[in-house]
Amino acid sequence: MSPSRWYVLVEEDVTVYQSFSSQDGDYFRRWRLASVENCEPGKEKARERALDVARSHVPERRPLRGNGTPGRTVFRLDEDAWLVELRLGDWRAHFRVSVAEAVHVSEEVPEEPWTRSSSSSGEAGPIAGLFRRGR
Repeated sequence: MSPSRWYVLVEEDVTVYQSFSSQDGDYFRRWRLASVENCEPGKEKARERALDVARSHVPERRPLRGNGTPGRTVFRLDEDAWLVELRLGDWRAHFRVSVAEAVHVSEEVPEEPWTRSSSSSGEAGPIAGLFRRGR
């Protein structure tokens, strides 16, 4: 078995605007994987690094004005996870820091560009023929 691969993951909450028509839209929040840091040689080293990150990381979504330093509360959720709350005036943000072991990694295989000659049926489009009558 190959050596374990331990990582520190940072997930940030982000606000997303989704518009389904030209007249209205909704704002909603979701988590975004902001950073992945390899922390060999093992889990204890990754835990130490994760706590350092929880104490120092500033998310991309931060106050646009001012040069104050946000207040920070670090909550331990379990041995390998922290939730961090930041405050500066009316601005609030939070992010999660986790220790994780990579249990499977596969390399991406780029897709070949589609061309008419690469289509087995000679028809336009990669799904052409799926909706033909008579099938």
